[in-house]
Amino acid sequence: MTPEMIAAAQAGGLSADETRRVLETLRNQQTTRHIEPSAVIGEGTRIWHFAVVLQEVRIGRDCSIGSGTEIGRGTMIGDRSRIGSQVFLPPNSIIGEDVFVGPGCTFTDDRHPKIHAPGDAPYTAEPPVIDDGAVIGAGCVILPGVHIGAGAMIGAGSVVSRDVPAGVHVRGEPARTHSLSHASAVKFLGGVATYTEGLTT
Repeated sequence: MTPEMIAAAQAGGLSADETRRVLETLRNQQTTRHIEPSAVIGEGTRIWHFAVVLQEVRIGRDCSIGSGTEIGRGTMIGDRSRIGSQVFLPPNSIIGEDVFVGPGCTFTDDRHPKIHAPGDAPYTAEPPVIDDGAVIGAGCVILPGVHIGAGAMIGAGSVVSRDVPAGVHVRGEPARTHSLSHASAVKFLGGVATYTEGLTT
């Protein structure tokens, strides 16, 4: 649905069938996702069906937020980032520019989760920080307080419990450092990356 079609429908420049189709599409878009009024969404960003974008979220330009994803309040997502379907980002997460998060990833911010009783002290939130150009494969779990550096790659299904330096490739459960081939480094990182040997995350 282009802005021109919406404007034409509002101005009466479309046939009755075209106008009905435009209005039905708009109605479906509004009812199949939830975006809080205080959220700021950049130009060209697409938010797919059943996604939830909570209060004070800031999403940059030309991003994609997959269906069924929840973006926690106060989260910031940089330009051109792609968040796959069924992803959970806790409040105040920081996602850089050009970040890829595969489907089904779960980011956490509470080291000792429990149901709080009245009078309990609030938990200390430790949201994730993901730097520019990082790639996180499908189905990863990122534990509280983890910082993933620029251009780092996380293999699908990994459980990441410690920081991952820039340009490092980790995978597994728990995630550990693995070298990339020269071809992969050029393709994904724009050159040969420096690896930290022995990193256990």
